Amino acid sequence: MKKIAVLNNKGGVGKSTVSVQISHGLAKLGFKVILIDLDGQNDSSLFLGVSSSEYKKTFYDLIDKRNKIDLNDCILNVRENLDLLPNSNIEEINAEFYRESRI
Repeated sequence: MKKIAVLNNKGGVGKSTVSVQISHGLAKLGFKVILIDLDGQNDSSLFLGVSSSEYKKTFYDLIDKRNKIDLNDCILNVRENLDLLPNSNIEEINAEFYRESRI
């Protein structure tokens, strides 16, 4: 398994565009790809034609310890060989990560 992360703290630099293009290209080459959209504006999801009305469970639901959610309930198949894990509540996700013990 290979992992590719696209990260930059500044907005508007093309992170989502690059992420979608790499993911789609790898999927077209026959690789099984999951794109985890952690952008606050859900741009990767939108670029793939997925609006928030099309999913109920997201990355946030996975890390919310109050609910037991199966990963497969959150993943959407958006193209051949390309799955998407959308997000919601990015502020709460960031807060949850800051609360977690690093030990």
